Amino acid sequence: MQAESSQRQIPAALKQWDHWMIWGKDEKGRKLLFAPWQRDDLYPVAWGADAEPRPETDFETARRYWKHRQSYDMPDGVGANLGLMQPAPLLLHEPPMEPPLMLVDFDDVRDPVTGAVTDEVAGILDRLDAFVEISQSGEGLHAYVYANLPGDLGKFIEPLQDDGDIELYDHARAIGATWEHVDGTPDTVPDAQDVIDDLVATYESRATRRRRLNPSGFAPGSGPDHADFDTVGSDSGIVDSGGDRSPYFDINITKVANTGYFRRYGDETAGPHPQHGPISSAPENCTNFNIEPTHNGWYCFAHEAGGRAIELAAVLCPQTDLECEDLPRNAARLSWLRTQKPVELARAAIWLRANGVIGDDADPPLAVLAVLADRADLHTGRSDGLDAHTRVVKTIFKHLVPGDI
Repeated sequence: MQAESSQRQIPAALKQWDHWMIWGKDEKGRKLLFAPWQRDDLYPVAWGADAEPRPETDFETARRYWKHRQSYDMPDGVGANLGLMQPAPLLLHEPPMEPPLMLVDFDDVRDPVTGAVTDEVAGILDRLDAFVEISQSGEGLHAYVYANLPGDLGKFIEPLQDDGDIELYDHARAIGATWEHVDGTPDTVPDAQDVIDDLVATYESRATRRRRLNPSGFAPGSGPDHADFDTVGSDSGIVDSGGDRSPYFDINITKVANTGYFRRYGDETAGPHPQHGPISSAPENCTNFNIEPTHNGWYCFAHEAGGRAIELAAVLCPQTDLECEDLPRNAARLSWLRTQKPVELARAAIWLRANGVIGDDADPPLAVLAVLADRADLHTGRSDGLDAHTRVVKTIFKHLVPGDI
């Protein structure tokens, strides 16, 4: 299938949706939301569940202000590209209808040069029989339907059998729409509950199945409403794809990310990002940083990045030179730190141990030991420099402090 677009179009069904904003990106690629009808400028606004007054408006109002976007002031340093701005439907934290509007987001599934997508994606689109647009990157697709995620999942992100990922959202999402309608797909937004249920059953991982069957995400008597974030237990299960099974990949994310303003939203907890905080709202109203129910994953909506505690530590550690925007979308699954940034992984591991997040007796990832072996010139013929020197390198690691490498 060739997913090409010859026109921009917003389906009539979506124009009846009364929750619209204008979206764009700043010079760093961060998604920003604007409501010039509220403030008479293009300053970013908060849109979380606690935002007052509510920033969204009806479609016609959003479209009118979007057409005249060149007329409004923009704050210094934002540098949003006016040409990329588009009206954006907002999926609320508490959807106003049943079934709610849902975004079916396909990532890394389209060749931006040829427009080709796999037979797998083409088959899903045929079953959805819905309005489809090309994403802003040119490498993804968005389909719009009405459906609920089963089991209060909140969101669904899983790899496809071929290339790319499928993501499902039915609330708490500002959609970065382009309205580049894929030729040959309908201009309708259908009820697709049966198809969505089948997609979840087909692609869900074991961890997602546990979440779906246990929507609370916590054992009885635990969770944000019953325990301090520094002591909530971890339902681990993450294994580094490179085989580096280390406790550093199973750290409870809340031990690293406790910013003091987390609240429960459905099956997730949300609050301000522990590094850059909120983009445009007060910390107590911010929901730009989400923690998964298993407490092993996090997601930054401002930069569309996430991972495990080790990836967050690499962002927070003062000795590394990484920010959220540097992480690929699937950093954990790609083992990006281990394969691409092993020195930053080592610095993050040292920082975690030095700050008491993990005990001195926990073995660091093999990639960290390999970095230390290389720096100590302890090579034995193996590509990772370990073997007989593993015990020596582990001892070296235990005596390192932040800033030593």
